[in-house]
Amino acid sequence: MSNQELLQRVCQEQGFSLSDMALTQFEQMKSLLQEWNEKMNLTAITDEEGIYRKHYADCLSALHLLEPQVTCLDVGSGAGFPGLVFAIARPDVHMTLLEPLGKRCTYLHEVVNQLQLQNVTIINARAEEYIQHARETFDVVTARAVAALPILSELCIPFVKVGGLFLALKGSSGQQEVHASLNALQTLGANFEHLEEVDLEQDGIHTLVCVRKTHPTNLKYPRNYGQIKKKPLA
Repeated sequence: MSNQELLQRVCQEQGFSLSDMALTQFEQMKSLLQEWNEKMNLTAITDEEGIYRKHYADCLSALHLLEPQVTCLDVGSGAGFPGLVFAIARPDVHMTLLEPLGKRCTYLHEVVNQLQLQNVTIINARAEEYIQHARETFDVVTARAVAALPILSELCIPFVKVGGLFLALKGSSGQQEVHASLNALQTLGANFEHLEEVDLEQDGIHTLVCVRKTHPTNLKYPRNYGQIKKKPLA
């Protein structure tokens, strides 16, 4: 099975189909990622098969959780996972990529410009700063490989609209992280909804943690990141 066939299979299993343009854009993004990774640390996975299987396919496994035409924020977007992957696969979804490092934002802008993506906004700021402009304004907030769930929840849930979804793409530790976060979720006005396991074959089991926002988040959250990291909500 080719890399492109793999992506189509992952999407078709969820009721989606990638356009020829999307497949071309994924190939372009792969080349840009490899090129820019020589200049800055974007990812430790740089081989073509790894990018397709460990990055693209992993992110695409969550596509079915995005309703049509939602607004989505990707916190700590880094190299664009899952934000850019969602934007390519789902042109109907508007993605905002939140990334605190200027160099990585420069890379993200380059990918967006080269791929001519019309559904992406890039914000160079920390979550604690951007929340002043975007509290409870997104249908879906995502994060992948950013922090442990108790920390991540405080950074992400304040951005979610009441009734919206916080989606954390996790490795095999997802179930344990959920148990460690249940009280924190309630403090932030959210409830754990469900967890899905994704079998990436040789890459093992990954998990999709789905959290539903049920009440407005207290305005004192998120705290400064130093405080969050030093004393996560428990």
